[in-house]
Amino acid sequence: MNALKYIGIICVIIWVGFPLLTYMFYWYETANDKQSKLLLGADPRRTFFIGLFTSILFLPVLVLTYPFGLRKGLWVRLSKDKPVANVVMIHGLFHNPSAWLILMFILPRKRFNCFAVGYSCRKGTFDRVAQYLANYMEDKIDKQLPLIFIGHSLGGILAGLIAYVYVTKGWKVKGVITLGTPFRGSKLTVFTSGKLARSLSYEDPSLLKGVSILDNPPFKGIQFWSPADNMVLPISSMLSVPKGWLSERVSPICHTSMLFWPCVVKRICEVVDNLSEPACDVDKRGVKE
Repeated sequence: MNALKYIGIICVIIWVGFPLLTYMFYWYETANDKQSKLLLGADPRRTFFIGLFTSILFLPVLVLTYPFGLRKGLWVRLSKDKPVANVVMIHGLFHNPSAWLILMFILPRKRFNCFAVGYSCRKGTFDRVAQYLANYMEDKIDKQLPLIFIGHSLGGILAGLIAYVYVTKGWKVKGVITLGTPFRGSKLTVFTSGKLARSLSYEDPSLLKGVSILDNPPFKGIQFWSPADNMVLPISSMLSVPKGWLSERVSPICHTSMLFWPCVVKRICEVVDNLSEPACDVDKRGVKE
C-alpha cells in the first residue's frame, strides 16, 4: 500500500513538475527577449498560466494515447468514399503517429486518405530523416491524387522537405501545414541527446541552410503557432517561417495540446478542405478558394 502511495506521489510530481519546469524556461526566455514580449501581448502572465494549465491538462492525454502509435495498423486510414486527396502527417521529436489520432478519425470522413508516418527520434539528422521518409512513402501513396502534408514541431520541417522532393518528381503537392514548427530551431535542444535533436539547435547553420530550400515554395505553406508554446524557445523561432509562407496565431496553448485543441483541429480541417479544391489562394486566415 505504501509503495502505491509513493508511486502516486511520484506520478503527480512528474505530472505537474515537468510542465512547470518547461514554463520556467519559457518565462525566463520571454522575459529577456524583447521580440517575445511583443508577441505575448499585453498580459504575459495570463499567457504563461494558460499555457501551463493546458500543459498539465494534456500531459495525461499524451501519455495515454502514446501506445496507440506503436501499432502500425493504425498509421493508415483510407476514405470509404472516393478520396479527394492524400494527407501525410508527420509527428514531432520524441512522439509517434498517435499525435494524429483525432485527425485520423475526422479526415477520412471528409474523403481524405490519411497516412501517419513514424520515424526514429534517435538517429540521423533532419535532412536524412526527410529523405528516408520520402523514399518510404513513395510506393504507398497514389500519385494521381493531390497531396497535403501536416507536420507538428520537427515534423513540420520534415513535411516541407518531403513536399519539396515530391514536387521535383512531378507530384501534385497542394500545401504544407505546420504546427509549432521551430524553423530556426529551439534552445531547449541542449537538454536532449541524439543527432536528430541536436540538428534542431537554435540558429544551427545546417538547419538554417536546410530550411532555406523552402523559401517561396511551389505549394501553399502555413504555420500555426501559439504564444504559449513551451518547447520552442524563443517563440520568435516559430514566426521565422520561410519566405512566401503565412503564419497564424492560435490560442495560448502548450506545444503538444495543438494536436488536440478543438479550435486548432477545426482550422486544420478548414485549410485541408480548401487546399484540396482545384483552385485555392492564401490570405491572412490561411487558405481560401
